[in-house]
Amino acid sequence: MSRFGKVLAAMALSVAAPAVTSAQDDGQGFLFNTGLGRPVPALDGRAAGLGGAAIALIGANLSAVNPASLAGLQTMGVWGSIMPERGTVSGEGVHGDVQSVIFPLGRLAISATRRLTVSVSFGAFLDQNGGVQFVDTLELSTGKVPFRETRQSDGGISKFSLEVASLFGGGLSLGVAAQFYRGETRLIAERAFDEEANFLPARTVAAIDYSGFGFAVGAGFQPIPEMMLGITGSWGSKLALRNDSSEVEGEVDLPLTFGLGGSWQLTPDFLVALDFEWAGWSVANDDVASGAEDTWGLGGGIELRPFGTTPVFVRAGAHLDRFPFKIGGTAPSERAIDFGMGAFMGGGRARIDWALEFGKRGDAATHGVEESFTRLTVSLAVFGN
Repeated sequence: MSRFGKVLAAMALSVAAPAVTSAQDDGQGFLFNTGLGRPVPALDGRAAGLGGAAIALIGANLSAVNPASLAGLQTMGVWGSIMPERGTVSGEGVHGDVQSVIFPLGRLAISATRRLTVSVSFGAFLDQNGGVQFVDTLELSTGKVPFRETRQSDGGISKFSLEVASLFGGGLSLGVAAQFYRGETRLIAERAFDEEANFLPARTVAAIDYSGFGFAVGAGFQPIPEMMLGITGSWGSKLALRNDSSEVEGEVDLPLTFGLGGSWQLTPDFLVALDFEWAGWSVANDDVASGAEDTWGLGGGIELRPFGTTPVFVRAGAHLDRFPFKIGGTAPSERAIDFGMGAFMGGGRARIDWALEFGKRGDAATHGVEESFTRLTVSLAVFGN
């Protein structure tokens, strides 16, 4: 792979996506250089500290992963998360730092009746924040001309949901959600030459809009008060892409997803949780230049209350996730270890949770580049009386 190819791969690793092809692409290939992006689940700080396990958590499960998770809420609540991240991309001839701030979750829930809860939520879906800077040369008939180029992608795709959850007898809860996908990505490429080259600098800007819809269903079941099991699934329509300046358009199939999870309160002060998720991203293989694969993710962790009845919790977990879009012929993966804490405040009317993750994406030997990252997730929730 050439240095230029490795830089493009490094940028793709930062957003975990290749180029999207279109039958209407009239030479504006750069418009789709960053593809769809890196999947980001809509997690709160508690689930992030438990390795991303959010399908079936005993206690306050605030993540927007399973629409049944809010069943039984007896009040009104509002909460949200923020997720700053810092990473370093490295490989042969490639090095760059990546920083981004994602808002993975915002939710407002209202208890309509004792058994029925309605909520609206905002969640991250695919992140496209990233960028690289490199030095290369143009091969001209008059000789080699060095240049410095910066490629930057800002934005992503978000998921807005209208959710309804209900609590039934026998420990069963069910939930459904209508989902709407919206987003915009701004792609910027800047090239600068040395003064002696006598070339003018070049700058290209493109903005891509995304839209689509889908739905999700989920269930939770408590066979005993100390155990919860859950299942969730979703389906999305074709995601429409449109460049605002050139009016180039395209479509990408969204995947069918499936997830299983569970948690077990072994003692009043000790909980374990585990999740498995699968997504059929191979349906987008023909829409994506470098190809797409089905993905899977496995994560889990433990939660302890070390100070007895004090409402303070500590957490540790880990997760391994395969990304959908290929780099160098294979899809990269993300692996991380997670640590976190949480506490109730105001007599249970508020809670704060945070998680710190240390991880790595890709592999230099396989993909030509890899990225190490540190990610912080902080969430705050406030409930009515």
